Amino acid sequence: MRVTKTIQIMVTGVLAVTVTPVTPKGYVGVDAYVDVAWSPSPSGDYDIAVQWGDGTSVADASMSSPKRVGPKKYTAPGTYTVTITVVEPVYGYQGTGTTTIQVANPLTATLGAAPTSGPAPLAVTFTLGAAEGWLPYTWSLDPGDGSAPYTGSRTAKGNWTQAHTYMKAGTHTSTLTVTDALGATTLTRVTARTYAPAGLPSAAAILTPLVAGLILLKGRR
Repeated sequence: MRVTKTIQIMVTGVLAVTVTPVTPKGYVGVDAYVDVAWSPSPSGDYDIAVQWGDGTSVADASMSSPKRVGPKKYTAPGTYTVTITVVEPVYGYQGTGTTTIQVANPLTATLGAAPTSGPAPLAVTFTLGAAEGWLPYTWSLDPGDGSAPYTGSRTAKGNWTQAHTYMKAGTHTSTLTVTDALGATTLTRVTARTYAPAGLPSAAAILTPLVAGLILLKGRR
């Protein structure tokens, strides 16, 4: 007597999957994308399962490699591991690839001045600040009185100071512009007012009697 039993063994084809972020670093609330590629590429439609690393996922499909997946908006800063599984359902080819995306809060800047009013010449100390975004920062402070801007770079988040003396009376709006390593830019402004030193007559005080005198002389001709 011969007894024969059979069992079915399925050998699944393996896909080599690579996942590449379009921008490895980004910002909260800004669209992120990844490119996924696989080989070999037998014919058929491929199912793509994406896990974004923050507890959310999405399903996609493609007839060919590579495929761009997204957009994805992250809601909090952090480093996220993106895992993508590609499956070719006809022949059973499948594979998984991963990558990471770093996300930061958007760049912010602050600008303060002390004092913000006084007689010319007025010595002002600006307090500049930059946070979030991506280091290093470059910055430019335009005092608003026609003088050349102050510029520099920062390798740490936080505050620093810059001194400036306003030589002329007037209202001056200074502008701080900060740019981070990814090119994001933010600016902020503060206003300082200067006036003629105490004890010195203003331009109006000088001109008014002169004009009145000229009118009087003209009337006597």
